[in-house]
Amino acid sequence: MKYTIVFFSTILLLPSCFNPKPSPITCNLYMRYEQDHRKMKAEATFFELSTTDGNMQIRMESSVAFIGSNMVFNEKLTRYQFERTIDLPKNLSFSWNGDDGTKTIFEMEPINIGNFKLGPTEKDYLLNIDAPPLEKNEKLTLLFNSKVNGKTNLEFVGPTDELGVNVTSNAIAKFISSTASMSIVRTKTYYAEQENCTCTITQSYYSDWKEIAF
Repeated sequence: MKYTIVFFSTILLLPSCFNPKPSPITCNLYMRYEQDHRKMKAEATFFELSTTDGNMQIRMESSVAFIGSNMVFNEKLTRYQFERTIDLPKNLSFSWNGDDGTKTIFEMEPINIGNFKLGPTEKDYLLNIDAPPLEKNEKLTLLFNSKVNGKTNLEFVGPTDELGVNVTSNAIAKFISSTASMSIVRTKTYYAEQENCTCTITQSYYSDWKEIAF
């Protein structure tokens, strides 16, 4: 596979007569979906190993697509970007074609956060989510926001059991006896590999904001 290598804002095109064995590449594939605004965002960054300069960001010879639509290449950041207001698709994928016409596809299963409820226990609070428990490669971020008491973020790393996430009273003490808005973010990071390409994939899902009365 041939690439256009971007380095110090200089573009170097590999000569067509020079056709070495394709070098393995790595990529970072990222997507996030905000339920509140139905906003989908995706980014794809590709790297090729250089013997002199380490991993160098590259521009692919072919176009790169997310859910079947071509992504826009950002010259300054040397990455592909996608942004659209849509309902959460049932099927998610990044794809691109090699010089030989072979298509590389990394497919992902969407994670729907569903409904959540924060309720009191004997001493603390329990967050129940209408979704499977967190896996070991997932994390859950709780976002609290109040005009009077400011913001607080709490992070929980998987795995968790089916009983939900325990939130201590001390962690949200400044919101107790008041009203605040709350949202949750579920993030999953994992590795996937295909021929000549290894990728780190990150998916983040932001729930609607809900008013919580403590």
